[in-house]
Amino acid sequence: MERKDLTRPRSYHALLVGIDCYGEKPLRGAVNDAKAINAYLKKRRHQVQIQMLTATPQEGSDATTPAEDPGIWPTYENVTAALDNITARAAPGDCAYVHFSGHGTRMDATRAFANEATGELALNLLTSEGRGIRYLRGEEFAASLKGIVAKGVLVTVILDCCFSGSVLRSDHDLTVRELSYDPTIDQRYPADTAFYNNLASNSRLSVCRDVVSLPNWLIDPEGYTIMTACGPSELAREDVLDGKEKHGILSYLLLQALVMWEGTHAPQLDIYRYICAKFKECWPRQNPMLFGNRSLSFFADYDNPAHDPHTFVISSAKAGIRLQVGIAHGVTEGDLFSLFSTHPATGSSVATDGVPARVRTAGKLTSTLEFPDAIADNSVQSIRTGWGAKQKTQNLLRKFPIRLAPDSKFLADVSAALQSRGSLNVQVSSLGTEDYSFLVKMDTEENYIILDGRDQPLSNIPIISAHMKDGIPHLLDILEHLTKFKLVKELVNNSLFHNSFVAQLFTPSGEFNADDVVHVTTGDQVAFKVQNMGDQTIYIHIYDMGPRWNIQNIVSHEYHVLPPRKPLEGYSGTLRTKFRMKLPPELEEAGHKVCEDVFKVFITTRQTSFLSLELPRLGQSVPEPKKLSHSRVSSGNIEDDMTEEWAALAFTVWIKAK
Repeated sequence: MERKDLTRPRSYHALLVGIDCYGEKPLRGAVNDAKAINAYLKKRRHQVQIQMLTATPQEGSDATTPAEDPGIWPTYENVTAALDNITARAAPGDCAYVHFSGHGTRMDATRAFANEATGELALNLLTSEGRGIRYLRGEEFAASLKGIVAKGVLVTVILDCCFSGSVLRSDHDLTVRELSYDPTIDQRYPADTAFYNNLASNSRLSVCRDVVSLPNWLIDPEGYTIMTACGPSELAREDVLDGKEKHGILSYLLLQALVMWEGTHAPQLDIYRYICAKFKECWPRQNPMLFGNRSLSFFADYDNPAHDPHTFVISSAKAGIRLQVGIAHGVTEGDLFSLFSTHPATGSSVATDGVPARVRTAGKLTSTLEFPDAIADNSVQSIRTGWGAKQKTQNLLRKFPIRLAPDSKFLADVSAALQSRGSLNVQVSSLGTEDYSFLVKMDTEENYIILDGRDQPLSNIPIISAHMKDGIPHLLDILEHLTKFKLVKELVNNSLFHNSFVAQLFTPSGEFNADDVVHVTTGDQVAFKVQNMGDQTIYIHIYDMGPRWNIQNIVSHEYHVLPPRKPLEGYSGTLRTKFRMKLPPELEEAGHKVCEDVFKVFITTRQTSFLSLELPRLGQSVPEPKKLSHSRVSSGNIEDDMTEEWAALAFTVWIKAK
């Protein structure tokens, strides 16, 4: 999203909704959530125009309506009017924040934008009389957000209820507080068919690199960020977390993070990953989700949306310090990491050089760390939630040898620069003696050229002159980028886990399985379909490995969640997501008639992040990440009974021009 040039001071708008007063299964922490966020916003340096709508049960009374004045009840009419008010008052460059804490309901997927795998979302608001429930469906909510975003407003949304699956909250004793779908509510307040038809006809496709993602209910979400308490089939809890009163766990941890990062304009991704670490610490079966533009920051745009490949780690007295990456992420025994304490408010590191650590055991999705004997015990014991972990070496990259032609000039300079590139396997040898993945030669104009293992020039590689400033470091950066790309492309796992799902790609010419070669024409629509044949939830990550050596998530959130098939509960066990293929315009303008794309699909049995595998386009200028953007360490409980299984699939798609 482009940053707006402001000719006036930026305005800040907030809508806070907290509902405890439900006739069925009332809550006790939702209003506290809204009040706590309200108190935080009032202390901010910039004045925020806040509208808070709450519903508190009347104490010691048989009254079924909220204790508050009806003007601030969170009724359907008041909430939609408040959203319309933000749309009317906000201007380009302004910031808006919407926080909902309360019950939600999952409905069967019946509309074009609903998620077939997990159903349709509805937030449970109150009727105008304050005694019943009226649904605010996901599409209606998204349409309101779209109207705000269309004005160039930066929007953050927090939903402290489940989002795309079983929308519920629970108490500490795990008593489920779910409000099941009530068809009589829809009969009293029928959906506007014309509204949904207009929504479908006016939805703009979200362009995602070389693939265009067809819309879902989020509707072109690059202009806003949505953070949810957990995924489908999980419980969103509220608990007494400060020793005084109940709060939703997401709301409570969010407030902690905002206070910690106050004044730094941290991107939502950093805040989200901090919250995930805290959940892994104490509530590992609840997994928050992040949708939309992860580079936006809370109440601001983000000046430095740098590519941040790190992942957080988790530690406990029982299991030791454990990385939340493993074999599926290209991690292996002996890889080196540096752990360090970073205070996000200042960016200062307690230990400048960090605490060195080595991967002792690489599991499928997580790994354990060990420390050199020379490291003092107090350094290891001081590791706490929020510590960073930066990967220093990746041994699997050495599986892909890089050969330097012996007649190349500046070999001595290249050899010296390699001392800081311990992950690369670079050799100087005569042609034809050994296999290699990449060959570096010098042309007659003393430019470095890079060939593949068949001595064919690689396409879309920036020109690197041997005489340019920092030419050798730039060359090694490109070689490391190419090697990481090749590693991800060849990641594979042949296990019985493959029997628990079926994944196929559908094109105008037929259906295809992994490892098939697919041919499409630019503009063609393709559909990716996964069927969950097992008895546990699976997580599906879809990446585009593009012709410009980029690896990027195709969809607007990190992964899809696919519960097993349970027809009586409304779970189809099937995920369908659509894309429109396109030949990149710059390649077409350069005369290319065809290009190769690869859909790299990771399927896992537990929540994980493959952010560490992402790569920008080769040659794209990527700012240095801010110091606060590092892996996170958490300290607490780990549920080792959560299974770790994974699969990696590749669908090669050749896109040709019309």
